[in-house]
Amino acid sequence: MPGLLTRSDFFLLAKYSTDFYSGEPLRLLTLLANSDSVSHQSSAALTFAEITERDPRPVSTAVLAPIVRLLSSTDVQVQIFSAGALGNLAVNVENKSQIVEFGCLEPLSRLMFSSNIEVQTNVVGCITNLTTFEPNKTLIANSKILPSLIRLSKSRDIRVQRNASGAILNLTHNDENRKKLVSNGAIPILVKLLNVLDMDVQYYSTTALSNIAVDEQNRVLLSRTEPKFVGSLLKLLQSPSSKVKCQSVLALRNLASDEYFQLKIVEENGLQPLLELISSIPLLQSPVKYQRLSPNHNIKSNITLIEISDEKSVSFSQASITLITGAVACLRNISIHTQNESAILKQGAIEILAKLLRTEIDFNTMAEEEILSHTVNTIRNLFTSYNTNPQTSVKSNKKTVEINTETLAGAQHFPGAHVMLESIKHLLGRYLTRNETTLPINSSTFKETIKKPSSSLISETTACLAVLALHQDFVIKIVKNGICDQILMLALQMELVHTEVNETIMEIVGNSGAILGNILSRCGKIDEVKDWFLQNWNGVDEYFSMFLNVTVKGALGKQISGQKIENEIFGKIVGWSLIQILEDGDETLMSNIAKMRSLGPLEFILKNQRNMDFSNEIVYLAQFVVDK
Repeated sequence: MPGLLTRSDFFLLAKYSTDFYSGEPLRLLTLLANSDSVSHQSSAALTFAEITERDPRPVSTAVLAPIVRLLSSTDVQVQIFSAGALGNLAVNVENKSQIVEFGCLEPLSRLMFSSNIEVQTNVVGCITNLTTFEPNKTLIANSKILPSLIRLSKSRDIRVQRNASGAILNLTHNDENRKKLVSNGAIPILVKLLNVLDMDVQYYSTTALSNIAVDEQNRVLLSRTEPKFVGSLLKLLQSPSSKVKCQSVLALRNLASDEYFQLKIVEENGLQPLLELISSIPLLQSPVKYQRLSPNHNIKSNITLIEISDEKSVSFSQASITLITGAVACLRNISIHTQNESAILKQGAIEILAKLLRTEIDFNTMAEEEILSHTVNTIRNLFTSYNTNPQTSVKSNKKTVEINTETLAGAQHFPGAHVMLESIKHLLGRYLTRNETTLPINSSTFKETIKKPSSSLISETTACLAVLALHQDFVIKIVKNGICDQILMLALQMELVHTEVNETIMEIVGNSGAILGNILSRCGKIDEVKDWFLQNWNGVDEYFSMFLNVTVKGALGKQISGQKIENEIFGKIVGWSLIQILEDGDETLMSNIAKMRSLGPLEFILKNQRNMDFSNEIVYLAQFVVDK
């Protein structure tokens, strides 16, 4: 080719300002790329590698065509440079689809069988960049590239391992892609990569496995085939890399959705590192961009959507939030299994969780509520099977287990119990004092305000208290520290239910009623409860009346807030509370009950029991209370 520039000439031009993406320079590069001369091909490939590294702009097919031609060269150096050039262009979002649409996957898949490490590194690096674009993921997973990616992730070269494991991670965000990865044998290879000393490989493989563990069938497979998996993840919790720690704890959280892994994590001594993470991570105050993790146990919503991108690092504050959220979420899942309760309590979890509740977390509302949600639900789980009998049988996940409840013998046995209740009071107070709506309590002249910036969190907190209020030691503490006053305020939100279509407010009101019912049923047995009732009987009367009126209105065919509700539940809460108070025969209590306005709805129920839709139970409760 007479008149063509030499390789050195092209390199020097590319290094400075010449634009090779169009015009005469591109035409000359295309001629070199289409030449049969290896020297000419090498000049073109090196130039493309240089200009694309310096300026990976969006390009036309006129630029891609010569690069694809160079990928088919038999010369290793040309393969290295051209694959590197395509990988550079694949960083640009607009090029990601263009490269795949132009048919570049086929030559890339062929080059993945090269024995040259540099070729492998650049080719797999290009594929990793392509897999960050959502539409490309399924196309790549359905191509010949997928089995080669899995094969090359076992490479002895750390660069190839990084790129291959990164590409695999990016493919795990789709259900069908995960199935293909698993069926092609990705799981055992990724588990082995957890023990590679390179922190990037650890991060990619841990996150990929976390995503794979989203699917129940994959968790079952992991439980059957990878006995060392949990131990490897727990070791990574000690990693000096924040991002490795984050993904390890999130993988454990996903696994702990299943009974097997709930027990396995405890068996592998995983409680201590989890609690250490919760208690030692600094809660930074700098604002961060946070991705919400679902508070429920539906693991589908907990998928860790991480992929390789141009942002190479995670800020320390974001990593801290992810760590603490993942650790508490994992502990919450572990605490579901009743066989783990004793072990968790013996590790001092109550005190650690109590301090977390009390901490003035100041990230942003979403992050704060996620952490607090997991915390109160963990406490609830730990005391759900609490029983005053030394030995009891409970059913969990279709399996009956014997629980020694002597370890759960009362609130006084937990060093953190007092702090826990104070923390819950503090948490409720933060929401009760930031108020927009004024509601009555205790008397017609006493006013308190209630605002619900997070009604879902308050719902979970009151559900936790409803469990604690089943037990005498906690009842006394709840009354003494003022939580009862807060719960009464929340119960009086029944007034809001008539004006707002809000299912969560219904949950708060119902939970609060259950708490008060459990507490007031001990009026004749615990002096502190009796004193509280007598001091607050006007407010209690109003709460009783509101709940009973819901039952009456339900029988009249009126729906609250346009929702069909189990209207009798509210009446039954009040009815059974009154029965237990009256059965104690305390004259002072009976005298106060006789003056209550709430007797009106009960009398209405009795008078209209024949022509209205009242259940036998609610009629019995009304009759018993009125007769007494």
